[in-house]
Amino acid sequence: MELGPLSPHPISMPGKTIPPYVAIVAIIYATAPFLAGVREFMVLSERIRRVTMAAAGSVFGRNQRAAQEDRSMHEDFLIEVNDFFGRAAAATYAGSGPRVASERGGFQELVFEDGDWSYRDSYTGYIRSCGQEIIRDRGNPVWAQSYSGGMEGRFARDRDLSDRNMAFLKTALSSGDKRTRFQPRGPCELVHGDWRYAAEWVGDIVEFRGAEEIQHQGELVFTHKFIGGLIEP
Repeated sequence: MELGPLSPHPISMPGKTIPPYVAIVAIIYATAPFLAGVREFMVLSERIRRVTMAAAGSVFGRNQRAAQEDRSMHEDFLIEVNDFFGRAAAATYAGSGPRVASERGGFQELVFEDGDWSYRDSYTGYIRSCGQEIIRDRGNPVWAQSYSGGMEGRFARDRDLSDRNMAFLKTALSSGDKRTRFQPRGPCELVHGDWRYAAEWVGDIVEFRGAEEIQHQGELVFTHKFIGGLIEP
Protein backbone atom coordinates (compact mmCIF):
# COMPACT_ATOMS: atom_id res chain seq x y z
CA MET A 1 0.00 0.00 0.00
CA GLU A 2 1.02 3.67 -0.39
CA LEU A 3 1.93 5.52 2.78
CA GLY A 4 0.97 9.20 3.02
CA PRO A 5 3.22 11.41 5.11
CA LEU A 6 0.78 11.48 8.04
CA SER A 7 -0.98 8.14 7.53
CA PRO A 8 -2.33 6.68 10.85
CA HIS A 9 -2.41 3.19 9.45
CA PRO A 10 0.23 0.63 10.33
CA ILE A 11 2.68 -0.60 7.74
CA SER A 12 2.28 -4.23 6.81
CA MET A 13 5.42 -6.26 6.18
CA PRO A 14 5.72 -10.01 5.74
CA GLY A 15 5.22 -11.45 9.17
CA LYS A 16 5.26 -8.04 10.89
CA THR A 17 3.18 -4.96 11.45
CA ILE A 18 5.11 -1.70 12.12
CA PRO A 19 3.26 1.25 13.66
CA PRO A 20 3.47 4.43 11.53
CA TYR A 21 5.26 6.53 14.17
CA VAL A 22 8.04 3.94 14.36
CA ALA A 23 8.53 4.16 10.58
CA ILE A 24 8.64 7.96 10.69
CA VAL A 25 11.24 7.92 13.47
CA ALA A 26 13.30 5.42 11.53
CA ILE A 27 13.22 7.59 8.39
CA ILE A 28 14.23 10.71 10.32
CA TYR A 29 17.04 8.82 12.04
CA ALA A 30 18.26 7.37 8.75
CA THR A 31 18.26 10.74 6.95
CA ALA A 32 19.62 12.86 9.83
CA PRO A 33 23.30 12.65 8.72
CA PHE A 34 22.31 13.62 5.20
CA LEU A 35 20.24 16.58 6.39
CA ALA A 36 23.08 17.72 8.65
CA GLY A 37 25.44 17.52 5.70
CA VAL A 38 23.06 19.62 3.61
CA ARG A 39 22.92 22.27 6.35
CA GLU A 40 26.70 22.36 6.61
CA PHE A 41 27.00 22.60 2.84
CA MET A 42 24.52 25.48 2.73
CA VAL A 43 26.37 27.31 5.52
CA LEU A 44 29.70 26.81 3.72
CA SER A 45 28.22 27.93 0.39
CA GLU A 46 26.91 31.12 1.98
CA ARG A 47 30.34 31.84 3.48
CA ILE A 48 32.00 31.29 0.08
CA ARG A 49 29.40 33.52 -1.58
CA ARG A 50 30.05 36.34 0.86
CA VAL A 51 33.84 36.07 0.51
CA THR A 52 33.56 35.94 -3.30
CA MET A 53 31.25 38.96 -3.41
CA ALA A 54 33.56 40.92 -1.11
CA ALA A 55 36.58 40.05 -3.27
CA ALA A 56 34.73 40.89 -6.45
CA GLY A 57 33.61 44.20 -4.99
CA SER A 58 37.19 45.00 -4.03
CA VAL A 59 38.50 44.13 -7.51
CA PHE A 60 35.65 46.07 -9.16
CA GLY A 61 36.42 49.08 -6.98
CA ARG A 62 40.10 48.94 -7.89
CA ASN A 63 39.23 48.58 -11.57
CA GLN A 64 36.87 51.53 -11.39
CA ARG A 65 39.51 53.70 -9.73
CA ALA A 66 42.11 52.62 -12.31
CA ALA A 67 39.70 53.37 -15.16
CA GLN A 68 38.94 56.80 -13.71
CA GLU A 69 42.64 57.53 -13.37
CA ASP A 70 43.23 56.41 -16.98
CA ARG A 71 40.40 58.62 -18.22
CA SER A 72 41.75 61.56 -16.23
CA MET A 73 45.26 61.07 -17.62
CA HIS A 74 43.85 60.69 -21.14
CA GLU A 75 41.80 63.86 -20.83
CA ASP A 76 44.82 65.78 -19.50
CA PHE A 77 46.85 64.53 -22.47
CA LEU A 78 44.17 65.65 -24.95
CA ILE A 79 44.07 69.09 -23.35
CA GLU A 80 47.85 69.32 -23.67
CA VAL A 81 47.77 68.21 -27.32
CA ASN A 82 45.07 70.74 -28.14
CA ASP A 83 46.88 73.58 -26.40
CA PHE A 84 50.13 72.80 -28.21
CA PHE A 85 48.33 72.47 -31.56
CA GLY A 86 46.76 75.90 -31.10
CA ARG A 87 50.10 77.54 -30.39
CA ALA A 88 51.89 75.66 -33.16
CA ALA A 89 49.29 76.43 -35.83
CA ALA A 90 49.36 80.14 -34.99
CA ALA A 91 53.17 80.25 -35.17
CA THR A 92 53.62 78.44 -38.52
CA TYR A 93 51.56 78.78 -41.73
CA ALA A 94 48.82 80.98 -40.26
CA GLY A 95 51.46 83.23 -38.71
CA SER A 96 53.75 83.20 -41.77
CA GLY A 97 56.40 81.37 -39.78
CA PRO A 98 59.81 80.54 -41.27
CA ARG A 99 60.18 77.45 -43.46
CA VAL A 100 62.74 74.78 -42.66
CA ALA A 101 64.68 72.25 -44.73
CA SER A 102 62.12 69.79 -46.09
CA GLU A 103 62.25 66.11 -45.21
CA ARG A 104 60.49 65.35 -48.53
CA GLY A 105 61.43 66.61 -51.97
CA GLY A 106 58.99 69.09 -53.49
CA PHE A 107 57.35 69.89 -50.14
CA GLN A 108 57.45 73.03 -48.03
CA GLU A 109 57.64 72.57 -44.28
CA LEU A 110 57.21 74.63 -41.15
CA VAL A 111 58.19 73.51 -37.64
CA PHE A 112 57.29 74.59 -34.12
CA GLU A 113 58.88 73.08 -31.00
CA ASP A 114 58.37 73.47 -27.28
CA GLY A 115 60.09 71.12 -24.84
CA ASP A 116 59.17 67.51 -25.60
CA TRP A 117 56.59 68.62 -28.14
CA SER A 118 57.14 69.27 -31.83
CA TYR A 119 54.86 70.17 -34.75
CA ARG A 120 55.59 69.89 -38.46
CA ASP A 121 53.36 71.11 -41.29
CA SER A 122 54.42 69.60 -44.61
CA TYR A 123 52.59 70.54 -47.82
CA THR A 124 53.04 70.73 -51.58
CA GLY A 125 51.27 72.86 -54.18
CA TYR A 126 49.73 76.31 -54.10
CA ILE A 127 46.72 76.80 -56.36
CA ARG A 128 45.76 73.27 -55.39
CA SER A 129 47.63 71.58 -52.60
CA CYS A 130 47.73 68.76 -50.10
CA GLY A 131 49.57 68.48 -46.82
CA GLN A 132 49.84 66.97 -43.39
CA GLU A 133 50.38 68.28 -39.88
CA ILE A 134 52.03 65.98 -37.35
CA ILE A 135 52.48 66.48 -33.59
CA ARG A 136 55.14 64.47 -31.79
CA ASP A 137 55.69 63.93 -28.09
CA ARG A 138 59.34 63.09 -27.35
CA GLY A 139 59.82 62.16 -30.98
CA ASN A 140 56.79 59.85 -31.16
CA PRO A 141 53.91 60.82 -33.51
CA VAL A 142 50.75 61.26 -31.40
CA TRP A 143 48.41 63.32 -33.59
CA ALA A 144 48.03 64.15 -37.28
CA GLN A 145 45.80 66.01 -39.72
CA SER A 146 45.74 65.70 -43.51
CA TYR A 147 44.19 68.30 -45.82
CA SER A 148 43.76 68.81 -49.56
CA GLY A 149 41.97 71.08 -52.03
CA GLY A 150 42.42 74.52 -53.50
CA MET A 151 41.02 77.12 -55.85
CA GLU A 152 37.82 76.20 -57.66
CA GLY A 153 37.13 76.20 -61.41
CA ARG A 154 38.04 79.32 -63.34
CA PHE A 155 39.37 81.01 -60.20
CA ALA A 156 42.40 78.70 -60.30
CA ARG A 157 43.64 80.74 -63.31
CA ASP A 158 43.38 84.04 -61.45
CA ARG A 159 46.72 84.42 -59.68
CA ASP A 160 45.89 87.72 -58.03
CA LEU A 161 42.65 86.36 -56.60
CA SER A 162 44.48 83.22 -55.46
CA ASP A 163 47.07 85.32 -53.61
CA ARG A 164 44.35 87.33 -51.86
CA ASN A 165 42.48 84.10 -51.05
CA MET A 166 45.55 82.58 -49.40
CA ALA A 167 46.07 85.73 -47.37
CA PHE A 168 42.47 85.55 -46.15
CA LEU A 169 42.91 81.82 -45.44
CA LYS A 170 45.80 82.66 -43.09
CA THR A 171 43.57 85.21 -41.34
CA ALA A 172 40.89 82.56 -40.88
CA LEU A 173 43.33 79.91 -39.63
CA SER A 174 44.68 82.31 -37.00
CA SER A 175 41.17 83.27 -35.80
CA GLY A 176 39.21 81.66 -33.00
CA ASP A 177 40.56 80.10 -29.82
CA LYS A 178 42.26 76.84 -30.76
CA ARG A 179 44.00 76.46 -27.41
CA THR A 180 40.93 76.06 -25.19
CA ARG A 181 38.59 74.21 -27.58
CA PHE A 182 39.21 72.00 -30.56
CA GLN A 183 39.24 73.82 -33.90
CA PRO A 184 40.99 71.81 -36.65
CA ARG A 185 41.20 74.70 -39.14
CA GLY A 186 39.52 78.10 -38.93
CA PRO A 187 36.36 79.08 -37.01
CA CYS A 188 32.89 78.04 -38.11
CA GLU A 189 32.48 81.37 -39.88
CA LEU A 190 34.52 84.50 -40.51
CA VAL A 191 33.44 87.44 -42.67
CA HIS A 192 35.78 90.22 -43.74
CA GLY A 193 34.57 92.61 -46.46
CA ASP A 194 33.90 90.65 -49.66
CA TRP A 195 35.37 87.51 -48.16
CA ARG A 196 33.58 84.79 -46.20
CA TYR A 197 35.22 81.73 -44.62
CA ALA A 198 33.22 78.76 -43.30
CA ALA A 199 34.22 75.41 -41.80
CA GLU A 200 32.27 72.38 -40.65
CA TRP A 201 33.53 69.22 -39.00
CA VAL A 202 32.33 66.20 -37.06
CA GLY A 203 34.20 64.56 -34.20
CA ASP A 204 36.82 65.91 -31.82
CA ILE A 205 40.58 65.96 -31.42
CA VAL A 206 40.56 62.14 -31.04
CA GLU A 207 39.01 61.59 -34.49
CA PHE A 208 37.46 64.07 -36.92
CA ARG A 209 36.78 65.00 -40.52
CA GLY A 210 35.43 68.09 -42.19
CA ALA A 211 35.63 70.73 -44.90
CA GLU A 212 36.28 74.43 -45.26
CA GLU A 213 35.41 76.91 -47.99
CA ILE A 214 36.01 80.51 -48.96
CA GLN A 215 33.60 82.70 -50.88
CA HIS A 216 34.47 85.97 -52.58
CA GLN A 217 31.60 88.32 -53.38
CA GLY A 218 29.20 85.42 -52.87
CA GLU A 219 30.99 83.01 -55.22
CA LEU A 220 32.72 79.85 -54.06
CA VAL A 221 36.41 80.21 -54.89
CA PHE A 222 38.23 77.79 -52.57
CA THR A 223 37.57 74.46 -50.81
CA HIS A 224 39.57 72.14 -48.59
CA LYS A 225 38.78 68.77 -47.02
CA PHE A 226 40.54 67.58 -43.87
CA ILE A 227 40.70 64.51 -41.67
CA GLY A 228 42.75 63.48 -38.64
CA GLY A 229 43.01 62.41 -35.04
CA LEU A 230 45.15 60.66 -32.45
CA ILE A 231 47.87 58.19 -33.39
CA GLU A 232 48.17 55.14 -31.13
CA PRO A 233 50.90 52.50 -31.65
